[in-house]
Parts: sequence; structure tokens; C-alpha cells
Amino acid sequence: MDTATRLRQTVISWAADDSDTPAPAEAGAARELAAGLGLRTVVLVEGVSDRAAVEALAERQGRTLTAEGVVVVPLGGATSITRFLRLLGPDGLDVRPAGLCDAAEQRFFLQGLERTGFGAGLAPDDLESLGFFTCHADLEDELIRALGTD
Repeated sequence: MDTATRLRQTVISWAADDSDTPAPAEAGAARELAAGLGLRTVVLVEGVSDRAAVEALAERQGRTLTAEGVVVVPLGGATSITRFLRLLGPDGLDVRPAGLCDAAEQRFFLQGLERTGFGAGLAPDDLESLGFFTCHADLEDELIRALGTD
């Protein structure tokens, strides 16, 4: 298993812990893996199929995300965004979060960003300046439309 996959799994496991303070072993493992990758940005997407779509697009564009310090992490649903944002912030991995969400789930991303200190009274138009983008069709549908089915 490569380092990016181990990091992704560790962050997902860390986020699944509902306590306010993460288990030291998970936090330490995530920090060590992030440092080893030179992690700078975590792109949060709603699910595994979204992650696969983003990674496929990057590959098709000739980009190697991990070489750029980027890992794509599926949230397991938009309602989990707040937990993940807390883990990525200064008390966690201290990396830049970015993300993609479907329009129907945008409110969860806005609430999560507000709860974790990215702004107050955020509106949909504020998302892009924070590195978060809304797909008005499902992300997978938009990528298929843009890239074709090959």
C-alpha cells in the first residue's frame, strides 16, 4: 500500500473518532505520513467515486497529485466535513483544505467551514475563494461530460 493510501485511510479513521481529541497514535501516524509526502493540500470530496473521478482527471491531465503534495480524501458524505476540516487545521495536520461538493450538499460545506473558523455568515459565492467548488450536476457526471466515456 502506498503512502498516500495509508495517509488517506489514517485520516478517515481519525475522523471516524467522534471524541474531541484524536487518539495520539492516529494523530501521530497521520502527521508522519503527511510529512513523508510533503503534504500541502487535502482535497475533500463526498465519496469514493468522487475521489476516483478527481484522480482519473488529474492522471489524464498528466498530473501526479502526490508529487504536488496533494491527496484526495473522501468524506463518506458531506455531513462529515466539519470533522475533517478540524483534522486538517492547525491543531491537526496543518495543511490547506480544498474540496468539491454537489450543489445539494453545499450547505454542509458552508456550515463546516464556518464552524472551523474559515469565516462567518458564509454564502455560496464565498466557497471558491476558500478553495471549495460546487458541482451543479454530480461530479462524476460533469467529468464524464467533460472527458467523454473513453
